[in-house]
Amino acid sequence: MSIFKNTLLSRFLESGGVCGLQKETSVVFINDLHRFLNKNIFLFFKDQNHANSYYDLGFNFNEDSFLYYPDEDLFGVVPGFISENERFRKETILKLYEKRTNYVCIGTSTSFLEKNIPKNTKTLISKISFKKGQEIEQEKIISFLNRWGYKKENTSIHPGTFS
Repeated sequence: MSIFKNTLLSRFLESGGVCGLQKETSVVFINDLHRFLNKNIFLFFKDQNHANSYYDLGFNFNEDSFLYYPDEDLFGVVPGFISENERFRKETILKLYEKRTNYVCIGTSTSFLEKNIPKNTKTLISKISFKKGQEIEQEKIISFLNRWGYKKENTSIHPGTFS
């Protein structure tokens, strides 16, 4: 269900502007516009704080429509773990790649203009799914873990290892 009429959304697309909306109302407007267009929309903000704040509003309004693509973390990441920003970035790339639905992707001019997404992303994506009661050969799981860069150890106490 849309709150904004399709005629208003069409006029917005023709004129290219709207003003006077509060931030919360603009989230509803963008969500309706994204559903009306049935295409991905990329919104970039001047800095990460504004982008993150807008993403939080959008996610709270409709978690199935909003993605966040923040700037890369260049320092302060614990070895063996990925940062929250990196997790958001990877989730966004995977969801956009699946093409099951369209999204409103929020980031910054820096995060969107970085040329750091591998061209061979399709070949880098691999998944393994488990279902309750399903029997899987141990060698198959070990093979997946090895391909994902995990190392076999006698006791697994560090990230990136398994036992």
